Amino acid sequence: MSIQIVPAVSTLFLENGYVIYDDENPQKECIFVDPGLEPQKFIDFVNQEKLVPVAILCTHGHADHIAGIASLKSKYPEMEIVIGQKDAQKLTSPRKNMSLRFGFPFTVPEATKILFEDGEEIQQFSLGSINIEARYTPGHTIGHAIYRILGCKPESLIVGDLIFNQNVGNTDFADGDFDTLSQSIRNHVYIFPDDTILYSGHGNTTTVGNEKYNNPYVRMENVSKQGIS
Repeated sequence: MSIQIVPAVSTLFLENGYVIYDDENPQKECIFVDPGLEPQKFIDFVNQEKLVPVAILCTHGHADHIAGIASLKSKYPEMEIVIGQKDAQKLTSPRKNMSLRFGFPFTVPEATKILFEDGEEIQQFSLGSINIEARYTPGHTIGHAIYRILGCKPESLIVGDLIFNQNVGNTDFADGDFDTLSQSIRNHVYIFPDDTILYSGHGNTTTVGNEKYNNPYVRMENVSKQGIS
């Protein structure tokens, strides 16, 4: 297994979406994460690599992270759409996904797979050949999720707008809360080994170690460096 995580950046908002695939899998299945305002970039990459899209993972339901879903679902109608339960309504509400606020109201298709419905904080599942662990990480939004892509060495987390390179997600939206975000980071990000790669929703990749010891907003200098298995 050789998992590839390839960014696709939307110019407006500089939002990072990702294409994830196992380049040793003959089925060539791939997953889209947070497809933003330029879905053609995902389509072009799929065509270039001859991949088969099986799902869209949403870290949360803000407009800049979901704008490409409708186009991609139309082109690849068999794809699953996956999102946390408490953000699911954002897909179909221009007010809640904030596209109305930015002057271009839109909705996208409803989710086909809802996470954390039974109150769990960690949920494992497979999409095609890719194994995923979703973690419930509210704070930036009430239903925010991060995704651990199993089989990556070093560990790799898709963290959306929870945490960035020496920064954290905005918490002044209607369902944001800094204390909750801080706890989500401590409980679901800083527990991983220091070399874990964090693929954020904006900006460059970073690592758990860099953030744990240098992030000025949520710092944790005295935690164990052993991480988890």
